[in-house]
Amino acid sequence: APVTGQIADVEEQLRQETAELATKQAGLNGLRDAVQGLQDRQRAASDTAQQAGRKLADIEARAQALAALQAKIGQGKDSAQWLLDRGLAKAHRLWQGLDIEPGWEDALEAVLRERLDAVELDRLEATLDWVGGSGDAKGGPPRIAFYVSATGTAAESGAVDGDTLLARVRSLRPEIARLLADWLRGVRCRDDVGAALRDRGTLAIGESFVTPQGHLVSAQAVGFFAPDSELHGVLARQRELSELAHAIGKSEDDAEIMSNSQLELLLT
Repeated sequence: APVTGQIADVEEQLRQETAELATKQAGLNGLRDAVQGLQDRQRAASDTAQQAGRKLADIEARAQALAALQAKIGQGKDSAQWLLDRGLAKAHRLWQGLDIEPGWEDALEAVLRERLDAVELDRLEATLDWVGGSGDAKGGPPRIAFYVSATGTAAESGAVDGDTLLARVRSLRPEIARLLADWLRGVRCRDDVGAALRDRGTLAIGESFVTPQGHLVSAQAVGFFAPDSELHGVLARQRELSELAHAIGKSEDDAEIMSNSQLELLLT
């Protein structure tokens, strides 16, 4: 009887230890699965971070290339030196304050021509020193336009009709709203030359139609547009630069979030 009791005790102890071992084995398997899951998540996060890094590098390279092109605007040999001699090399340019509806960039370029790259002055009277008989020893100005802003004194441009080019242009600076209203006055829009020709009978004196391709149609004439200067595409590039700047900011925020996630995985 004593031996039988000892055997029963040993068997009970064995059952308990077997159950405890099974519990620990299940816990170990769970930990292994958790570690494998963390490793998988870390690899996925690392791959995502690398892809985001490559995308950000591509966006930044594109932005740098576009910025370099924009920096060359107005750097022609004649105008660049002329402006530099008069301390205007860094002056604000009109196109820098404009945003136009996508697809109508060539139209605005065709209408404004060199005025699209007009240089901002503090006083228009300064131009008197650069025209004949005013004693400018450095020579007359090249083909270039100048303007002044009108902060606090800009006249109301009035209601803008929906078919005008002015309705498709947004001024990023209220000070040049009157300037745009003057320069784009009477310019209406049509989708193509055919439509412009059909509707030209509705044009008042001084009005004309412009198409997205930059072609101009008046009551008795047609003028076809072809890019002929370094300004071509400046507005589209400016818009893309703005979009890229937004994309870069978002990519940097995403990269920071992924970096924090990876850190959390390492600390888990």
